[in-house]
Amino acid sequence: MKKKTILIMICISFLLAITGCSNKDKNLTNTNNEKVILKENLNIEINSEINLFSLLSEDNKVQILSEDNKIDTSVLGEKELELKYKINDEEKKYTFKINIVDTKAPTIEYKDSLSTTAGTKINLLKGVTASDNSNEKIEVKVEGEYNFNKAGSYKLKYVAIDSSNNKTEKEFTLKVNEKKTSSSSSTSNNTGSSNTNSTNNNSSNTNTNNNANNNSNTNTNNTTTSNCDEAALANENELYNRAVSSIEYTISEYEGAKAEAQSIFNQYGGYISESEYNVAIANNPTPTEKTYLFARYEASKTYDASVKEINYWTNELNAIKAEHPKRVKNLGC
Repeated sequence: MKKKTILIMICISFLLAITGCSNKDKNLTNTNNEKVILKENLNIEINSEINLFSLLSEDNKVQILSEDNKIDTSVLGEKELELKYKINDEEKKYTFKINIVDTKAPTIEYKDSLSTTAGTKINLLKGVTASDNSNEKIEVKVEGEYNFNKAGSYKLKYVAIDSSNNKTEKEFTLKVNEKKTSSSSSTSNNTGSSNTNSTNNNSSNTNTNNNANNNSNTNTNNTTTSNCDEAALANENELYNRAVSSIEYTISEYEGAKAEAQSIFNQYGGYISESEYNVAIANNPTPTEKTYLFARYEASKTYDASVKEINYWTNELNAIKAEHPKRVKNLGC
């Protein structure tokens, strides 16, 4: 009897143990099914195109009621989001945070080699543009030492840094070539000497063979001299070349700014006037749209200012080029 009782108690204990384990496993399963499971990495790059459901883990088993909306990632920092889900016919809300970051460096469009001639300045930033995932305006700078007046090959860098201190460096080479000296001057002088000698010989022959009146005319022609002030001419040419070089460099700087503005137009939708910008802002654009509008507006102001300066300095350059021959003529040259 006692043995039978003990055996029954052992059986009951075994059944209870099995039932307990089964219930425990069931509770674990229910716990997992009642929990929204997100991806481990919730750091999102700024201006990334992501949707709400892309943040869910593949292990998530909960029924999601929220729509798979696009998430605004245009502002750095933490952003709180909300999910609606359903458990046992009961609707619930789950809030969580993502972190919008900027870890990507700007991209620079450039040429890896530039060249000029000693004494001629060029705009090293002409045609150079930078873009960034932050959509902010990125300034490109040149780092390194160079001298437009000294021939040589210079290793330089284009550098672009965004507001999150992500930095891009791109190397390029500036080649300053020797200025070629023209031999036309010496050739002209030699030719002039030959002609003078020939003339003198002819004058001698004329004096010998012709009458006194002809001798008088020939002597008068041979004694004609130039009134050109060579020193003043050299100074005038130097000042002219400096002025032209300086103005051309200034124009190239504004051409570079104009090209950069046009690059922004291509990215964000074209030129926008002040009145158009004010109307667009009054329509309450999204943060991303507002960033694009601001970039276009700033680029438009830069474009207008650049065009104005280019026109002004182009007119100045044309005036100097037109005046130079007159000044040379006044020197008797």
